Amino acid sequence: MIVYKIIVCLLVAFIAKQKDYNSVRFPIDAELNHSIIETEPVLIGKSTRLLISGDYLVFFRGKAENMNLCSFFDYPSLNYIGDYGNFGRGPNEFPYPDVQNAVATDSGFALFDMIKGFVFINVHNLINGCDFIYRQIRTPGELYMLNDAHIINDSVIIGMPYMGNAENMYVIYNTHRVNINYFGEYPDIFGNKSSNELWAAFWRHSTVKPDGTAIASFFDSQKLLRIYSSAGKLLKEVMMKPQRDYFSDKYRNREGLTHYYKVVNSTDKYLYALCYNAKLKNFLETHPVIEVWDWNGKPVARFRMGNSVLTFEVTPDDDKIFCIDNQTSNKIYVYNIGDILRQ
Repeated sequence: MIVYKIIVCLLVAFIAKQKDYNSVRFPIDAELNHSIIETEPVLIGKSTRLLISGDYLVFFRGKAENMNLCSFFDYPSLNYIGDYGNFGRGPNEFPYPDVQNAVATDSGFALFDMIKGFVFINVHNLINGCDFIYRQIRTPGELYMLNDAHIINDSVIIGMPYMGNAENMYVIYNTHRVNINYFGEYPDIFGNKSSNELWAAFWRHSTVKPDGTAIASFFDSQKLLRIYSSAGKLLKEVMMKPQRDYFSDKYRNREGLTHYYKVVNSTDKYLYALCYNAKLKNFLETHPVIEVWDWNGKPVARFRMGNSVLTFEVTPDDDKIFCIDNQTSNKIYVYNIGDILRQ
């Protein structure tokens, strides 16, 4: 009898460990229809971002041969204005910009550049060919390779430390106090793995709450959500589906890694996470979903998209989603979500 009980306990523990965490239920599950606005064929890039900033919708393409940093569209008409921003090491150029985390400011936008640190851009000056960097925050040498970098407020930057400083998942830099702290333990999924190995396994995409009080992370190769306070306190963790075979060469060669979250955005009320749940080779034929969560980590809605989304932006009033496609370079896809979320 004792042996039987031990076997039952071990079996229960094994089943719990292998649980499919996709049982998270979204109260709203809807397939969305979209309208299309055709524009110039400029919507191409590998590392991309779509951003509403004042009177503009800005498409950041990252580095691309013979192309500028970004394309501007009038908002809300979405008429194409032009391409701006040169790559280079000059005073008004971008050496290594991380466009995926560009954020809107009162005057335009801010983004992290590996060489220049955080740079704040005046959009009107950029368009008119004037000096456009009106503020710059340099980061210490150990943070020059900062990934997933976000500015929380006037004095706090949070990001993903470089592999060599990866004992913790996050680094926080206070620019006023000029001090650096690390926080965030790795989930207990993979035993006997070094912090450098875990660094890659828990690559992530984050977004900051507009009031600067919290930061949320969705992970690429583990279906996982974490929400932290701006001071680095873990407020919520939702583990949906760990990819336990992540380090298996046999699995990688036979199946290929599954990629979950690719782009995240947020408003005052909600988190929006683009989830592919697919192998990289299948991205072009996959129509992903956009998950909506609240800032307490509760699921709100699951939107099944009608196109192969590359990147997206949400209006601050949670009324519309604008999307750029993986395969087309001259269309902006518009989804109306306000009425659905207000149900």
